[in-house]
Amino acid sequence: MILVNFKENHRNVFFNKNIFLTGSCFKGEKLLKDELFFQDLENVENKSQLEEKLNQYNGFFAFVICLNNSQECLVAVDRVRSIPLFYGSHKENCFISNDAEWVRQNVGDMNIDPISEQEFLMTGYVTGKDTLFRGVKQLQAGEFLHISNQNNKSQAATIEFQTFRYYKYLHSEPQKIKNKESYQQDLDLEVSKSIQRLINFANGRQIVIPLSAGRDSRLIALKIKQAGYKNVLCFSYGVKGNFEAETSKKIAELLNFNWVFTEYTEQLGYKWYNSIDRKNYYLMAFNYTSLPVMQDWAAIMDMKKRGLIDKDAVFTPGHTGDFISGGHIPIQAHLCKKANIKILVNEIKNRHYSLIYTNSNFIQFKDNNAHIKTKQQKQFWENRIITLCEINDIKDAYDFYNITEMWNWQERQAKFIVNSARDYEYWGYDWWFPFWDSDYMLFWQQIPLVFRKNKLLYNEYVDSLFKKITGIEDYQEINNFGLKNSRIKNFIFLFKIKSKFLIKKIAPQKHFIYFIRKYKLKSNTVKQILGEMGAFSDNFVAKNKKKLPTVNGLFAIFTIEELKTNLIKKIK
Repeated sequence: MILVNFKENHRNVFFNKNIFLTGSCFKGEKLLKDELFFQDLENVENKSQLEEKLNQYNGFFAFVICLNNSQECLVAVDRVRSIPLFYGSHKENCFISNDAEWVRQNVGDMNIDPISEQEFLMTGYVTGKDTLFRGVKQLQAGEFLHISNQNNKSQAATIEFQTFRYYKYLHSEPQKIKNKESYQQDLDLEVSKSIQRLINFANGRQIVIPLSAGRDSRLIALKIKQAGYKNVLCFSYGVKGNFEAETSKKIAELLNFNWVFTEYTEQLGYKWYNSIDRKNYYLMAFNYTSLPVMQDWAAIMDMKKRGLIDKDAVFTPGHTGDFISGGHIPIQAHLCKKANIKILVNEIKNRHYSLIYTNSNFIQFKDNNAHIKTKQQKQFWENRIITLCEINDIKDAYDFYNITEMWNWQERQAKFIVNSARDYEYWGYDWWFPFWDSDYMLFWQQIPLVFRKNKLLYNEYVDSLFKKITGIEDYQEINNFGLKNSRIKNFIFLFKIKSKFLIKKIAPQKHFIYFIRKYKLKSNTVKQILGEMGAFSDNFVAKNKKKLPTVNGLFAIFTIEELKTNLIKKIK
């Protein structure tokens, strides 16, 4: 038997006859949501018809279509897995849900997989179709699943799973390269179309932009302003006077958009992170796959309490304009014409498997020789990366950057970055990601490397648009304004606690490193996000600080420890 359970999980879920659906999309320029989306899916009867539909859809969705009296199912997610779905089987039953915990309970899996646990600690997510529990699987970005209940009179019923990729984020280098100006015109057209779909989706509702100092959220704000949409709220957060907030405020003022700020302090950080709301948020956002994103979670809570956000607001973050425009292309792709599998694996491993320093003997290999264990460990992770890349060879630098970006898209972007949507859902708000618009993705898939490296095309386009709309000649002028203001305020902030460190007789360089560790700061601009503002006790930080090259490592360790504690309670 195939059982489907779509939980609301702080977002609207619809079901009608044999279809379970959440999310919405555009088909051409027509917005499909609720009943219109159902109607478009009702005539899907097989895999080929489903794939044809999925290639037409542009948006953020997840659905299940039950066929043949629920003896067969088609399960699909969008191109970035923005709304994750999970599945598993036990005996003769199959379970499908948007809630990994429901699947885990029904398949009866109580043991965390040690391999997935180690990977989660190193990356902040579990790669491929796996989760922290072997009995619970997930659909990957751009993937659909066919499930059939095979009834054989002579044998017990069996469940068969087949997954299919209808989309992959891969590039094709054009044979003939146009001039940069032509590509910039094309880029402007594609951004305008993507923002117009956002506006059509919002349909007059308040659009809320997490506005930083970077180009991505700035581009969204600029194009919304250019389109004449007025119901806009921009916000920032962190310690008072931080560079991001100062720059964000100035940009909002230039565009005549409302702007609000939420101050983060160490005391509030600890209170927020140890609250019931945070624990409930983790239960909803974690799904045994992805590290929940906490950056703007508290700011949204604060704005909601202050009555600054409309009940039907649409959040529109800049995820992830820098990646799609070439910001994550490895430097080796620019420097060398030759590449191979080893270079590819090292790039992925060094860039993504780096949240904490793990015990090399974590995976229990049979041989007791420590050197062999370490060697086996290294080979194991290299083989896992190669398998997920779905390749046998790397011919040149183009292959190299293409596959590293594909891996990044299907793992870090789809599992971690896009999971920030749960922030907005938890507090009851809708969202839309303009830079994961299908047409916009396709545009960048066809842009030559020469214009994508160092985000050349993108940066020049955003800077010129900024000048056109605001009249400010120098893009960096606004950033310098924010940096100058933040440095002054940071200097005052540092001066206030200076005596504490002088007493310890710490050298200047060590003084600042100690300050960063003590107050869990991310950068010397004192840009503090929630997890870096006292979310954890001093004892927890002291116990784990030797394992941590990044603050997200603390979050990963804490998440695993909290999960194990909760599992023990459930067993009892």
